Amino acid sequence: MTTIKKIAEVLGLSPATISLALNGSPLISEKTRKKVQDKAEELDYIPNNFGRGLQSKSSRLIGYMCNTPIHSFNAEIMEVFGLQAAQNKYGMVLGVAGDNFENFDKLFQLFLEKNVDAIVLALDTIFEGTHFSYFMEKITKRKLPVLACASEIMNADIPFVGINECQGAYISAEYLLKIGHRHLLCPSKAISPRRRNGYIAACRKYEVPEPFWADEPQEIVSYVLRHKEITGILCSSDLCAIQVLALLKDNGVKVPDDVSVIGFDDIWFAARPEYSLTTVIQHRLPLGELAFSTILKMINGEEIIHDQFIEPELILRSTTGWPKRLN
Repeated sequence: MTTIKKIAEVLGLSPATISLALNGSPLISEKTRKKVQDKAEELDYIPNNFGRGLQSKSSRLIGYMCNTPIHSFNAEIMEVFGLQAAQNKYGMVLGVAGDNFENFDKLFQLFLEKNVDAIVLALDTIFEGTHFSYFMEKITKRKLPVLACASEIMNADIPFVGINECQGAYISAEYLLKIGHRHLLCPSKAISPRRRNGYIAACRKYEVPEPFWADEPQEIVSYVLRHKEITGILCSSDLCAIQVLALLKDNGVKVPDDVSVIGFDDIWFAARPEYSLTTVIQHRLPLGELAFSTILKMINGEEIIHDQFIEPELILRSTTGWPKRLN
């Protein structure tokens, strides 16, 4: 590996002169600076910023924690965030915690060892702050900027950027209620309280019974088979909705003639003709950009809005229609 000392030996200059030239110091002439920079490029010199980071107390690294990077929704947000980071000369340290968070403390400790400037928690499950007292204690003590992205942190004073899930739930339930559906089935455990409140608010406005609640695809379809009055299914995600569509077909339930199905996310294959899934779109591009701009402000000590929401949209496709099941 080429070092400053090696470049100095080749050019017959002092290491101090090489260092000043590489850092663009006005104390070094333009001729010498160019000579040093050309030789550094020729020898494939890569600066080691570790020591500089320790001195400045900035690593220019951001810890990015997710449950899994392979789901389309997570991956798209992470990609946008990573590109924004690169454009601003920041790197990402990725931590994959899984579903049960057994690895969370280990990954968090790694983030601390890498001296990250901030942490983004881009989780796809509800995170309960009181269950991670070590994490909360450390970030408070160190005054480490932490931002929740996509899923908020419950019972913790951590800023959040994400989709207005209450509105997303409301507009999806309202659409079905407007076109005549009266008995809906909605997710319960796999969603935030905001989204649950959105479903309930729509039902109350249209004076219909509170929804049935179920989460797993098989459980959802079992409810539909047992309760013929259910004509609308609102799923926690597009992945869940796709599984529900397959199970309904296997059981002879027609979509949308018998039951309407709405997803949540609008991942890339939701619009494919074999699914043509009606869904609530979560805009990943502006969300990733907002997450990075917010964490950058936090790193720089600027004021931010504590909770920021991007408004969702309902995308109508072929899996919803007027209820016919009871006719």
